[in-house]
Amino acid sequence: MKTRILISILFFTSMVYSQTPSINQVNSLNNKSSYLKDVDIKKSIKRISKLRVEKDALITYASGSINSTKEKDTLEKKNKEIDIEIAKLIAPTKYQVENYIEHFDSIINKSVFEYEDLLQKQTQLIGNQIKMDSIGELINNKQKEIDNLKKDKGKKIRSLSHKVFWPSIRKKNRAYFFETMYNNDIKKTSFLNSFGISGNDNGIVGQSELLADNISAIRITFGTIIAASNDKEDTEEETNIESLDRLITGGGNFYLDLALPVATTIDKNNSDLFTAYAYLLLKAATDIKGYGNDIDTSTGNCGLGIYTYGSFASENKKFNFFIQANANFTLGSKEFYKNLLIDHNNGFFNGKIIAGLTLDNKYRFTENFLTFGSEQSLRREKISLGIQLLP
Repeated sequence: MKTRILISILFFTSMVYSQTPSINQVNSLNNKSSYLKDVDIKKSIKRISKLRVEKDALITYASGSINSTKEKDTLEKKNKEIDIEIAKLIAPTKYQVENYIEHFDSIINKSVFEYEDLLQKQTQLIGNQIKMDSIGELINNKQKEIDNLKKDKGKKIRSLSHKVFWPSIRKKNRAYFFETMYNNDIKKTSFLNSFGISGNDNGIVGQSELLADNISAIRITFGTIIAASNDKEDTEEETNIESLDRLITGGGNFYLDLALPVATTIDKNNSDLFTAYAYLLLKAATDIKGYGNDIDTSTGNCGLGIYTYGSFASENKKFNFFIQANANFTLGSKEFYKNLLIDHNNGFFNGKIIAGLTLDNKYRFTENFLTFGSEQSLRREKISLGIQLLP
């Protein structure tokens, strides 16, 4: 009965439009609506090779007899020009910033001019409501175009200085990192972020991230978890199954996470097909008596862990094959250990490995194929399958 009720709640809640509660890579700098123009690496390499051949030819020619000072000056000038162009191609960041600023400013200025021209035309149509409404729609679209251009400009400039280690520490890199890795806008608090369900023949568990925000370099999330086993009677084994489900999914009926990104391989354009990411996670959670569980006493726990993520994605991130692994050290209240069938209160190590596929940044299918821990009751060999709805 409990499982049937939970399933009904899950499918009803999953209809809410939401943000993703976990890693959800997006190709924000290379989508169809973007105006960004990136460097063609193959062309750059080919051009560098050609320039070096020219430079070698100049050196060979200069080593021979030069008849005039003017000819010598011409060769030196040409040689310096080649060196500068090679430097730009080898280390393009500084020059890219300058070029992108110029590129965006020219397009933005053009759009602003067109916007002002439309406003002027609208004033000439006063009295003709149909035509005013028509041109009003064009004005709104042009304003959105200008806003998108300004956003793209900011994202691109920030991405050019993106760092591998501690990617969210520097303020100018923070927005790009969180928007690209989590598909979150750090300027807005996101509510009712996502809903996921997973289960096996032991039972089912549902997780919902209710709130997500950022505190400087740290991502903070708050969520809730409900678990139900397939046992018809309330037994010690059922309590253990449900408690372990909540622990490995988020920690408890309610949980609060603080995540600090440590390292990422996201490049300056987020164009790599393979991405690796690691972060530290500080977690606090509680199980509330009577809230979708069969525990006799409310419990609390906290933990610190390292989380890693690796993915292989298609060019536009529409297909994303990933694997996630984590290892934690967890402490809790006396009843917390009891519900997990642990006969001491000294803390324990636990973790899990999951793999899955994300489609179009909206639908995620997961498989939890290994749950491990320092205590026998924390280990699980059965595979759990899950589905998650993303924005």
